[in-house]
Amino acid sequence: MPEKLNEIAISNVIALVITELQQKTLPEAYMGYALYDSDSTLYEQGKVILSKKSEE
Repeated sequence: MPEKLNEIAISNVIALVITELQQKTLPEAYMGYALYDSDSTLYEQGKVILSKKSEE
């Protein structure tokens, strides 16, 4: 009987975690970059969008 209660408790915790994860917003994803020449002089910098969420 205690094993059955333990299984139910574990499944309830898993269900709560899944529900909470589904409600969280997705993080923005982008990659920042900096380009330098051979003299270590910065000549370009910016970011590249890696996810649709970061385009909003």
